[in-house]
Amino acid sequence: MEIIEVVDTAVKIGLGALITGIATHMLASRNFKNDLRKKNVENNLILIKELSIKLEHAEALLNEGTHSYYLEETGADFSATPIIDAAKLVYESRAMANLLGEVSLTKGIGELAKIFDEIYNEFCEVNNHGTVSELIKKVEDKKAELYPLITLAYDKFA
Repeated sequence: MEIIEVVDTAVKIGLGALITGIATHMLASRNFKNDLRKKNVENNLILIKELSIKLEHAEALLNEGTHSYYLEETGADFSATPIIDAAKLVYESRAMANLLGEVSLTKGIGELAKIFDEIYNEFCEVNNHGTVSELIKKVEDKKAELYPLITLAYDKFA
């Protein structure tokens, strides 16, 4: 009987260890997946914040560039550099929206990028102040459309 009791005890200890090992593995896997999800959400929120800031900075550069464009008539120097830099920021914002998987936001920022391209092209023409003003209005309108999409994207991950 002694051998049977020893074997019985060993089997019980072995089964207990096996159950504990499986449970530990399952909990560790679940915690790891939750940590990955949490990190992904944090990264997405950071992307959305950066995207929003880049769009605001792009508009500020656009304002700077158009201001010097209109002052050119008074003899001030005009440089298209702020317009080019603004367009770069819009392209970066579009890439961020694409990384987030936000199709409507990516599309909207893509449309905004086209307007920035049009503005630059108009700057290359002479005396197109009226057209540039219309395009700047289009930028403002497009940004107004994007704000709710940015908010939705942020709320989705927050």
